Amino acid sequence: MNIFFHAPVLLIESSALTSLYLLAGVSIVLIVIIVFMYNNATRKLKSNLAVLEEKLTELEKLASKKEVKIKKLQAKISSLKNGEDDTESIIEEQVAMRTEKLKAMNEELDLFLYRSAQDFRQPLTTLKGLNSLAVVALKDEFSRSLFEKVGETASQMEKVLQKFSILHEVLSLSDKPNLVNSETVLFHAKDNLEDRLTQINIESEISKNNGSFKSYAQLIEHIIFILLENALDFVNPHSPEAPSIKVMLQQSASEMLIKVSDNGVGIQESVQPRIFEMYFRANEHSKGKGLGLYIAKKAVEALEGSITFESKLGVGTTFTVSLPSFN
Repeated sequence: MNIFFHAPVLLIESSALTSLYLLAGVSIVLIVIIVFMYNNATRKLKSNLAVLEEKLTELEKLASKKEVKIKKLQAKISSLKNGEDDTESIIEEQVAMRTEKLKAMNEELDLFLYRSAQDFRQPLTTLKGLNSLAVVALKDEFSRSLFEKVGETASQMEKVLQKFSILHEVLSLSDKPNLVNSETVLFHAKDNLEDRLTQINIESEISKNNGSFKSYAQLIEHIIFILLENALDFVNPHSPEAPSIKVMLQQSASEMLIKVSDNGVGIQESVQPRIFEMYFRANEHSKGKGLGLYIAKKAVEALEGSITFESKLGVGTTFTVSLPSFN
């Protein structure tokens, strides 16, 4: 009796054990496949980013050299007060030709940025898809923690892609200016950072005078977004005070003034002259790629405005942007 009674139990236990081994084997195979796909996507993404950064740096240097040459030729023209008409005409023609070349090169850079941004979307989508799959399929905490890094990588790449898209808009500014609403541009800028504003409150102050302010609302949103993101990136974790970010917008018919202040880590005085340079990172704790403030300055220049800042290490930083109306 005992033998016949225990036989079904042993068969059930054996079947359950076999199912468990099979499930473990499938999980291991799935992890190996996902890690392999992740490594391939990451290598391709890093390779593309390196090529893109090298190309951007090269084109920036070429553009700078062309601008210097044009300025020298323009100086020669202004110095020819009593020169021959033919000589002046030749120099003016050379300046015009080189200006056209510089314009063509800028258009090439703009096209390169746009196409590169599109090329980045595929590996970025792959990374985010792998991360979502791993979160659902894997139950092991260690494996899940590995794929949290995949999510972080995807988020970083998404930020770089976003910066390239903003730079494309700056370089290809063609629409006509229209009326700008301070509340709207600030709302959209903050909305893009919604996931990071759960623990840090942004104080806003908006004042308007009579008159309509005309400019490019999208670029103003990008400028505010970048300055807010920069303030969030450099929150001081060692400060006894709670993190604080303040935004002030003053709008009139002739000007818009934007101030973004924080009580973050501040900027070391020795590196302050370089913070608007492409790919410059103020310290090793910087979370970005060194594109944000460079693009913000380019956007301000495209709007014929100015951007300045005051900063003290360990105290905080205030950026001030002044934009004229296109009335």
